[in-house]
Amino acid sequence: MEPPCYLMVKRFYPEARSYAVNRLASEGMSQRDIADGLGITPAMVQKYLGRVPGEQPGWIVDLGNAMAGAVLSVTDPSDRISMICSSCKRVRSDGGFCDSHDIDGCDLCTDGGEISNGAERRLVLENLKAAYRSISNTDLSALVPQVRINIAYGIHDPEAITDIAAFPGRLSSPHGPLVALAEPEFGASHHLSVLLLDIMSGPGGARAIANIAFTDTTLEAARSFDWTVAKLEEGKGTSEHSISEDDPDILLAEGGFGIEPALYVLGCDAIDVVSRLLMINERTIEMLEA
Repeated sequence: MEPPCYLMVKRFYPEARSYAVNRLASEGMSQRDIADGLGITPAMVQKYLGRVPGEQPGWIVDLGNAMAGAVLSVTDPSDRISMICSSCKRVRSDGGFCDSHDIDGCDLCTDGGEISNGAERRLVLENLKAAYRSISNTDLSALVPQVRINIAYGIHDPEAITDIAAFPGRLSSPHGPLVALAEPEFGASHHLSVLLLDIMSGPGGARAIANIAFTDTTLEAARSFDWTVAKLEEGKGTSEHSISEDDPDILLAEGGFGIEPALYVLGCDAIDVVSRLLMINERTIEMLEA
């Protein structure tokens, strides 16, 4: 008989950690920093980078992203562990790997879902705060639309806009770097939340979104990366949006009379979205200065 925590560490944690290593490397982190962040040896990092992670259930990928997010957003080791454990508890409470330990009538993992939901909400808010910190000293004025930028991030399986967090009043840019008027809250952005609810009800894996200015330059910058750019026909409410591609990375909304055109950047979490914003910003500046 294998208790859930033991089973997770023995059979699934290494696969999730493999995803975390590869994501951190894609964010530009050195192998030494990855090793320090995850508490493993540089040789183990090299081993993970030397193989492509195999096809795994979505919850293993989610756990790997949570590990990477903890390393990117939190400096205190105990807080990192807390974030990873919260994500693991959420996976277990969803029944993600009940079949793996195959005990008839067992509800040990799925019991107590409300606690897990609260932990996930705290994780979402911390991820948004960390995402903001990573851009708070960067001039993103080339990406700021007239309506200003916001970043939204939802819990798994959201049912309403109150399950999606964003920054109240959006992120302003009076002198270059973005300024948050308040800390992120659930239900703070109706527009992005409605759009993200539609996106998360589809086949893709995006759980976070940010809006940026739609210009010829920002669009060309976004297209210069190996990302899927889809056209968005915006509706007036939930389930009224039409997206031309499954699982897009960028949405292109051409706007209309009285409606500003926009690009929407998608990602698995807020940190992932912000890393893409920084890439688009750098490429946009290069093009404007050429």
